[in-house]
Amino acid sequence: MNREGALCGMIRGITVTAAYIIYYGFLRPDLNNADHWLWGISPGGFGTLGMALYVTVAVTVALRAREGESDVLSKMRFRVS
Repeated sequence: MNREGALCGMIRGITVTAAYIIYYGFLRPDLNNADHWLWGISPGGFGTLGMALYVTVAVTVALRAREGESDVLSKMRFRVS
């Protein structure tokens, strides 16, 4: 696992989980029942799917990221005044 994979995975997992919870909890509370949930998963239990999405994205990005590109900021020179 590298930094890019972990960061992309966290952003994707948190975004999808938060969107699901906000949609059924705040935007459309009238649809907050098992008939309307995605695959029957309640908003309170959707974090498990978000975690699975995190792992999938993190591993995919980590495997596809090139080793030399992860340290771009260390190659840049910043002048601190």
